[in-house]
Amino acid sequence: MSTNENLGGIYALKALFLAEFIIAFLITSFVALATHSFIYLDTVFNGIGILNIATFVVLSAILAYLVGKQAKKIRIEKTGKRILISFTAALFITLLATLLTSVLALIFSQTPHSFAQTLQLLARNILWMAVLSIFPLTVASIWFAYKLGRK
Repeated sequence: MSTNENLGGIYALKALFLAEFIIAFLITSFVALATHSFIYLDTVFNGIGILNIATFVVLSAILAYLVGKQAKKIRIEKTGKRILISFTAALFITLLATLLTSVLALIFSQTPHSFAQTLQLLARNILWMAVLSIFPLTVASIWFAYKLGRK
């Protein structure tokens, strides 16, 4: 494995953690503004589940590293194309990690769900992650595309 491939994976991990930091900041800010207090953050994180958050972070880190290694191999000269490919890959990673985390949460759930309820829960989780992650993924994708373009 070349150092160049490792750099792609490392850049992808840095971009991922940048996006996740922005998402965490936005959630914290939104809860603080809506409630005028940070006390409700405990309720938010307990509602999502610490295990679900940890699963999402680990899955997305693994996917980002693997995709980043492959992205470093591809030589794209135009910055706009690099940004578009980086954004598409980031959105794919986020939605796939969300889907896998949601499926795992439903599998280990104590509450039985019908097929329609399961599909509704999965669709809602994926939709919310897509909406919440557009801005952070855009920022991280621009940074990642810039880093990929440098030698």
